[in-house]
Amino acid sequence: MELICGGWVAFVVLALTGRALWKASQAVADWKPSPPRPKPPTPPPPKPTAEQVAAAAKEKYEARVRWLEGAGLDPIELHAGQLKAKQTYLRELDGVL
Repeated sequence: MELICGGWVAFVVLALTGRALWKASQAVADWKPSPPRPKPPTPPPPKPTAEQVAAAAKEKYEARVRWLEGAGLDPIELHAGQLKAKQTYLRELDGVL
């Protein structure tokens, strides 16, 4: 009786071990790699300093005035254009200060 009971236990252990191995092999066969992780976004460039913004605004203003002077406008149109360019320049500076 002990042999039959011991043999039965061994059979059950082997059967369960075989089933566990089969399930593990199926899990390995069904495994798919996860998609690659996206790269973290690059940080935005630093904001320009007040001096840089002021220098860029002045450069744009001077370029506008030179363009107006070279456009061949009559004195009234030239003066109006210069005033508008100066107004734009001062508004850009107002955002900085």
